[in-house]
Amino acid sequence: MTCLEVISPGKINLFLRITGKRSDGYHELVSLMSPIGLADKLRIELDGRGRDTGKNSDSAIRVSCSDPDVPCDDTNLAFRAAVLFAHEYQKKTEKVPFRSLDIYILKNKYPWAQGLAEAAPMPLLYCWH
Repeated sequence: MTCLEVISPGKINLFLRITGKRSDGYHELVSLMSPIGLADKLRIELDGRGRDTGKNSDSAIRVSCSDPDVPCDDTNLAFRAAVLFAHEYQKKTEKVPFRSLDIYILKNKYPWAQGLAEAAPMPLLYCWH
């Protein structure tokens, strides 16, 4: 098992303009972001790597957080980033990148739904670099 602890810095949008709507329902954006002094601490545990695809090619992805107000389901951005990465990795390599991935948000310092955003998905990229 591989374990990594990282700091996920927060950001605030200084400027945001919606420039269009994509076919998948998301919006095209132009924005300018700036880091802020808040950050979360994440622990990422990865079990298994590079397994050939086969009948049981699904990967288990779990998110947990010390703050009960933070969603730990498929609406969580860290969860969505992990799912997207696993899908793209499998599509390109015909292997699943991990058997299981656990994302623990240890210190959630962001006021929930107050216009600030964490960069929680970004530390997931470090697992594969």
